[in-house]
Amino acid sequence: MEKLGRSGVGVSRIGLGTAGPGAYHDYAPAPEPVLKRARGLAERCAAYDVPLAAAALQFPLRHPAVTGIVVGARSPEEVAEDLALAATPIPEALWTELD
Repeated sequence: MEKLGRSGVGVSRIGLGTAGPGAYHDYAPAPEPVLKRARGLAERCAAYDVPLAAAALQFPLRHPAVTGIVVGARSPEEVAEDLALAATPIPEALWTELD
């Protein structure tokens, strides 16, 4: 990704934002190893009182080559929720754990 960023090519990212039942990954129901990892990430986030969805939304934007993220919203309420998640403060200590 660093090479893309240096060449001026933007990177967009989409990923799993939930650890619960019905979660999807790569357009299919998430397999158990992916869910297990997501649950572990959710536990780390909960220790800092940060929703997993907020960390999932903000994490890719920490990389300088990422110029955008894709957020799925089906209603005005979901847009408002996504905006709130994007504005959620995330302690640097949590990012250190997640890196």
